[in-house]
Amino acid sequence: SCVDGSSCDDGSSCTTDDVCAGGACVGGEPLNCDDNDLCTIDSCDGVAGCNHSSIADLCTDTNPCTDEACDPASGCVFPFNDAPCDDQSLCTTGDSCTNGKCTPGKATVCNDGNFCTNDACAPADGCTWLQTKKACDDNNACTAGDSCLSGLCMGPIPVQCDDGAFCNGIESCAPASGCLPGQPPVVDDELA
Repeated sequence: SCVDGSSCDDGSSCTTDDVCAGGACVGGEPLNCDDNDLCTIDSCDGVAGCNHSSIADLCTDTNPCTDEACDPASGCVFPFNDAPCDDQSLCTTGDSCTNGKCTPGKATVCNDGNFCTNDACAPADGCTWLQTKKACDDNNACTAGDSCLSGLCMGPIPVQCDDGAFCNGIESCAPASGCLPGQPPVVDDELA
């Protein structure tokens, strides 16, 4: 028991200026545990006193182009970074963060070196090579009407080198140079 109006200690670390009222010690003013840090949750434990639990791990976002931090004066902050990222397009490589956004890198090179395909890139699928039917040159002088078929350049029409003249012999064709003259026939009536 205590004398009413006298100072006492209620046994709690979370009150100050405890006083006696009605023969019992009652808590006075609540202890101010505010540390003025927006990155902590302030509380009071009756035995240990003020607690300041960090909330920095709650400062999260899903943006790979920002860092996650907590500033005591302003709370959660997400400063921009320049980290590598993925812009979700298969048509770019080397993407990186700029001003908080993922910026596409260099265009993916889809050139397959085949004249008979149209090279393209679709962000979701990547490189595509569509077959064409355009005219081409199969580098064979013994074919004509060359065009793309099933992704290959082909000459379906053989070049006719025979001029029909008996005295010119049998003409032939070489893929690199084209028609070649034939060997003239030997004509000898064996009359002297």
